[in-house]
Amino acid sequence: MQENLGSQITADIHRLESLPAIVVQALDQLSQPDVNLRQVSEVIGQDSVITARMMSIANSVYYRRGAAVHRLSDALVRLGISMVKEVLLTASVIGIMDRPLNAYQLDRGQIFRHSLATAIGARLIAQRVNYPYREEAYIAGLLHDIGKLIFDRYLQDRYTEVIEHATTNEVAFVDAEAHILGYDHAQIGGLVIAAWDLPARFVEAVATHHSPSTAKDFPELAYIVHLANAFTLSLGLDVGGDGLMMMVDAEAITRLSLDADQIDELISDMAQAVVDAGLGVDAATADSVYGDEAVSVA
Repeated sequence: MQENLGSQITADIHRLESLPAIVVQALDQLSQPDVNLRQVSEVIGQDSVITARMMSIANSVYYRRGAAVHRLSDALVRLGISMVKEVLLTASVIGIMDRPLNAYQLDRGQIFRHSLATAIGARLIAQRVNYPYREEAYIAGLLHDIGKLIFDRYLQDRYTEVIEHATTNEVAFVDAEAHILGYDHAQIGGLVIAAWDLPARFVEAVATHHSPSTAKDFPELAYIVHLANAFTLSLGLDVGGDGLMMMVDAEAITRLSLDADQIDELISDMAQAVVDAGLGVDAATADSVYGDEAVSVA
């Protein structure tokens, strides 16, 4: 039965909408040492939806510096390479995540809002602990729950069993998923990231975001995403049916050298940052946070 489930999950991963080709091309250009942002804007500009979303995000309070920009090339120059990666990925996953996840008790748009809040939190934690690759923390946070998009339909018929196991045995929801179904959403998420050919650091951070102590190659990134997810849940942002059954790995706090006062400050800073990002309001869909708008690409 588990082998059959594994085959079904593998098939679903390959059927899941992947990152648009122009996004993959732009990310590749952005990783080059001699990157030309005007050329990157020309590539991104081939997708009007992604372009409109990027402009909306770039002009949000969270990213905006000074007057609003109306041309994509100007927005990319203002943001800089690291933040362009963040904004590009954010704009790309809105459509992929814009669906309800019934088994997780998340309405349409909520998985995106939770993921975006976690990304913002991960960036803040990375800054506080002097992790040098803050855009990596943001991206890993943004993608941490991508496995739920696949796992939702398999969980629906076994949700009661998972809840009962978690409650009876006092274990985390993710551990109950693995016990009842043989897989969990974090593990599946790692497989999705690998299928998208994103770097190994993101595969590991997503796959271990509930068990960061098991991360072997990029543990600091896994600890950052783990705590960012926990902080998002503590703020009550789109918690879902499993959020209150998450268990925080104390090793994450120790390894990142955070004390109680620093954690309180981070959560406070995160609360303000998610408001600046437009997440402090009730949005029916992800696009109500970052809607499409007409922009100039050149």
